[in-house]
Amino acid sequence: MQPWYNLLMLIKLDELRMLLGQWHPNVFNLANRRTALVAGIICCLFYAGLFALPKRVSFSYATPTCTGELALLPGMHRAVDDGKFKLEHRGGLSVGKLKLASTKICFVPNAAPRQGVVRMASAPFGGWMFRGRYDVAVGDAPRVLGAVRPAQALSQPVELALSQRDTVFRYSLYADGKAQPCIVKSARLMCGVDRLGLKQGTEYALKLQRWFGDTKAGEASVVQITILPAIKVIGASVRPDELVYTKPRSLDVALDKPPVTAAAKLELLDGDKVAPVNARVKVDGVRVLLAWDEDLPREKTFRLTLTGAVAADGSLLDGAYSLNFRTSGGPTVLGVNIGGAGVAGDARVVVTFDQTLSKDIDIARLAGVSGGGAIISRQGKQVVFALRGIPPCGAFTLNIAPGLVSEDSVASGQGWSHASRINCRSTRTIGYSVRGRPIQAYFYGSGPTTVLFTGGIHGDEASGTYIMQDWASHLDVNGYKIPAGKQVVIVPNLNPDGIALGRRYNVNNVNIDRNFPSSDWISDISLVNGQVLPRGGGVVPLSEPETKAIADLTSSLQLRAAISYHASGAVVGANKVADSVAIGSRYAAGAGYGTVFYDPEATFGYTLTGEYETWIGEKLGAPAILIELPTKGGRYFSRHLNMLWSMVSL
Repeated sequence: MQPWYNLLMLIKLDELRMLLGQWHPNVFNLANRRTALVAGIICCLFYAGLFALPKRVSFSYATPTCTGELALLPGMHRAVDDGKFKLEHRGGLSVGKLKLASTKICFVPNAAPRQGVVRMASAPFGGWMFRGRYDVAVGDAPRVLGAVRPAQALSQPVELALSQRDTVFRYSLYADGKAQPCIVKSARLMCGVDRLGLKQGTEYALKLQRWFGDTKAGEASVVQITILPAIKVIGASVRPDELVYTKPRSLDVALDKPPVTAAAKLELLDGDKVAPVNARVKVDGVRVLLAWDEDLPREKTFRLTLTGAVAADGSLLDGAYSLNFRTSGGPTVLGVNIGGAGVAGDARVVVTFDQTLSKDIDIARLAGVSGGGAIISRQGKQVVFALRGIPPCGAFTLNIAPGLVSEDSVASGQGWSHASRINCRSTRTIGYSVRGRPIQAYFYGSGPTTVLFTGGIHGDEASGTYIMQDWASHLDVNGYKIPAGKQVVIVPNLNPDGIALGRRYNVNNVNIDRNFPSSDWISDISLVNGQVLPRGGGVVPLSEPETKAIADLTSSLQLRAAISYHASGAVVGANKVADSVAIGSRYAAGAGYGTVFYDPEATFGYTLTGEYETWIGEKLGAPAILIELPTKGGRYFSRHLNMLWSMVSL
């Protein structure tokens, strides 16, 4: 307030009335003139103090900018300025709606304040009399000093420090064309970011724009902020799509940060229907727990969803986390260690289930074998059948009735069975090679009349061994198809040393197929191009252990026919005894091979002596044929399968 104005306010009103009263009736009185002069000077000084000299006002961004000023009938006063500020009379005395006096004048900016001095005036009716003058000094606008926190959560507003409190401007934060307003609190800006599309765990350079009303005030400033990483799920007590065998009453989800709050739900999925499960949610350290009071329905699908979580630092779950799981039924068979055939008569058959079986079940009451017997036991997740009393090639079926109970007391609602057959093969070692390798024969069927199949008499003709091994594997499963009264015997490898070494002869350098006691046996045998192999037929017939083994076996059989496999040539030969030529012709026609019944020496280029097939004809009077496969190392079983069965039915 001006000094002269203050002085005037100290003059008592009655003294002023007295002075004026004395002056008025005595205007021509000299003494009164002096008094009037003094009063006039005082009034001039008072007016000059109030209105002639400008009053300096410091503009404030933090609070309303006002100065004490007595004004009578302020409603008549009009501002005389350049429009940068609006003057408002505040405080004082009012009668009804009539404001008699105000005690202060406030300066309200009409536009964004700029640094400098703004001169303004106010007078009754905007005239010259009683015009108050003011110099409004505007300082620097508040400056943004930066983010208060080096990193913050997406759930919290960005807190920016200002150089001073600001009630004049408003502020907005921008990111990729999206805006969010800020709230001024003291010398801080609180700017939400939830609508800016920001990602957790990312650094941003955001624009902060200052506004005056709807008008931008200056250039936007850049604010660097870092959003804290999201709270993440690091595990759960149930795996996605897991089949749950237990009867859980709770599940939990583990997070990488301890949550302060969390929201989760459990739902039952039934086709297109979704039904909520009444579950309680609790936070325990880094885990969010769901618990319920009733057992979950079995063989149903459930969805566990963590819909939200807030960590102590304010970071959020980055989207809902969910997983599905399914409750199991009772024990279900995962597999059995046997196939549909070829099972050993004393096999230990193991049936494996998907869950551990209850120790209290009476397994003998629920499991059994039809077509034979077995000793049955339970071991963890397995039921074991130790087979007993099932004949070779005999069919049997394993049976497990419904009601098998798991260790979690969940009972199966379905039974299980598996049909199979005992291996049709019985095996006998008929001798040993020079180096002690066993020579094995496989027997199928139980009839007295035998068809004998052999291979591998020459060690460099592995294709003959291959086809016999495949034939044996086939009969392991299908041997029950052998006609009644027939027996099939297979010797896949007559020369195991030669096959192992890839050598034609045995390790004594004897051609086994020239070592049989036929009428044409000789010790020094003929080779291709007229060459001779000394003692290639053995020093005497049956001098080699391999030859003796097959000769003894063949002599012991009631032989219907013998079929031996060699390589190579894709032809069929016969010993020309009984119906061997007819048998050979049938085989050749089925295989699409040629025949060498009457002049094999011309085909092979050397004289054949001491042969297995010749000996069979002379010794046993039985037909024998010889099949030369196309190559020494090929696999030809599937092409010959029909002919092999044709030989069985001779």
